[in-house]
Amino acid sequence: MQKRILVIDNHAKDRESLGRWLTQLGYSPTLCGSIPEARELLARDYYHAVTIDMRMRDDSSPDDYSGFEIIQDPAYEHLPKIISTSYRESAFKDEWGSEITNRADIYYMGKLDPQENRRRTLQNVFRQIRDDFALRIHFSSRDVVSFRHLAAFQFNERQADQIEVLATMLEALLRRLFRGHLQVTIDRLFCLDSETVTLSVYTYSDGPIITPVPNIVVIGRADVVRADVRGFPGELLQGAQQNTFLGLPSELEVIGELAAVSYRFSTHDPENVRTLSRFIQQHRRADVETVLTALCTDKLSRLHSRSFAQRDSQAVVDFYEARLAQLTDSDLEAVFQARVAALCDKLTVTGLARLAVDGDTLVRVDETGRSERLPHALRLWPASLPNGLARWNLAHGQLNLHTIIVTNELHPHLTRYSDGSPAPQAHDYASLELSLRSRWPAFPDSPHHLSVELWLAQTGNEEADLELPAQLPGPLADSLRILASLRRLAAAQGCDPGQYELCLRSLAIEPLLRIQPEVFLKKRELQYYLQLLMLISTLSARPEKSAIEIKPEELSVRLAGQWHHLSPTDFSFFEYLWVNRNQVCPFEDIAEYIAQAQGSAPETVNEFQVETIRSNMHTIVNRVRRRFGFDSEAPIANIRGIGYKYIE
Repeated sequence: MQKRILVIDNHAKDRESLGRWLTQLGYSPTLCGSIPEARELLARDYYHAVTIDMRMRDDSSPDDYSGFEIIQDPAYEHLPKIISTSYRESAFKDEWGSEITNRADIYYMGKLDPQENRRRTLQNVFRQIRDDFALRIHFSSRDVVSFRHLAAFQFNERQADQIEVLATMLEALLRRLFRGHLQVTIDRLFCLDSETVTLSVYTYSDGPIITPVPNIVVIGRADVVRADVRGFPGELLQGAQQNTFLGLPSELEVIGELAAVSYRFSTHDPENVRTLSRFIQQHRRADVETVLTALCTDKLSRLHSRSFAQRDSQAVVDFYEARLAQLTDSDLEAVFQARVAALCDKLTVTGLARLAVDGDTLVRVDETGRSERLPHALRLWPASLPNGLARWNLAHGQLNLHTIIVTNELHPHLTRYSDGSPAPQAHDYASLELSLRSRWPAFPDSPHHLSVELWLAQTGNEEADLELPAQLPGPLADSLRILASLRRLAAAQGCDPGQYELCLRSLAIEPLLRIQPEVFLKKRELQYYLQLLMLISTLSARPEKSAIEIKPEELSVRLAGQWHHLSPTDFSFFEYLWVNRNQVCPFEDIAEYIAQAQGSAPETVNEFQVETIRSNMHTIVNRVRRRFGFDSEAPIANIRGIGYKYIE
């Protein structure tokens, strides 16, 4: 997101000079020559920061401090303010003291300072904002592909120049809501009207294992969003005490006429999910009628004042679970079928149904109990599915099933579907394979890694009748059958062979490396990485203590008796590998894998020179930086995290 800066200076030459310099640095400056004009712009548009001249009326007067009207106005307290002045910083601080100079929102930038110092000041300002995460749009709607499109849809009566400002404000609100995250992905557009838009958003935080956290975001007119937060139905949080699904609203973020709030979704235990028809079978007609009437007329409307499609229907299910669980009586399913069907029509606008695992096929179950078998779906073996949840996109006829959740038990589970959603792509299938692989049992001494990968590489042909490698543990053999079916399904769905090959090449070594290597764009870079792992694995296994050692305070690494001083970037990369060295498979397995990739004999550790390894490591980091547009100071954690951008 290009940073917008409002430049407030009554001196035209200084104002234009600063504007040109900011443009050269990649910022988007707006020039302003007076305090009243600045107030008008700040009320109408959105800016990340403000630079302001202290003397806005008379540059020659030592008593003119009119610029402080903006600095001391509480309405602009949230904005970082950069004081632009000819004072030296020490003289400025002496005159104004800590009341101004120590405020978190105040920065100093001397007009006579060197450009490098001024550039560093700007970097410090935007480093505090912490909104510079990777923001991806993955809307199902093909018509909405950017924030400008979204603003044009929502505010179609506005002028073109206002649409640009509103688009910037929409993005800025999301960045404020989720500041400090590694990546944020807008996954689905639930509802769009003249007042609000409701989105599903996945957030990713930094760490060795990056797990997406689902959120629902309501963004739109500030007064409407505030009303939604005030009318938030607390009963939904108290439905089933161990099944809290809809999280509390976040802090309200407001920019001008727009506001945004997010609701975090908690993990839902599928063991306790029950269908609506089972509740109706257990309760008296009068009690059920009262509850459903109240639900339709009150609770659903309170979820969102304009549309029933704004919240996940599971939250509603949780609500009436608690109410109906207190009642008892006979089977009333037939009596209330029409009423339940009407309610389900409203619930299914959100695109939600249930799945049950029946033998080796999937069954879609709606809220009235009607079921539909999916004979062309991926064949699953419930007894061998990994523990916990697996998320997946899957196509069935003309219907694209989104985010199917299955477990290893015969229970109904949640799934999303949408007729307008795009068909699964290669990375979708590869992501499921990664999910299944990540739950394999650990086999630290297993000799089967390579034979498993070679067997899987031949499973693309559905006609092939391949025997599994001998002596495989039972759970691993069952998982391999699932992966074979998965790859055949991907081929049948017409996945792009080149893209799928790239995904599979990365995934094929995941059991060896225990991390996701999506950042490596070419096979050669992957070989560099494997060579470095081989060196660390081998040296760390030697009995002598001097084989490998690191000194974080000196950014130094000792390899085979020789100390090497690394750059901060190279050292952080090496340290990450060193910390995770116990998760690396034996040296022989890595060497054999490299040999298979190269079509040559395995290499020995003696062929890997320390300087070559350092050079290769530096090459990897720099190539990834250039590919994804990182500057030279970008944290290595961001580079590692890029590999998770396809896992949603």
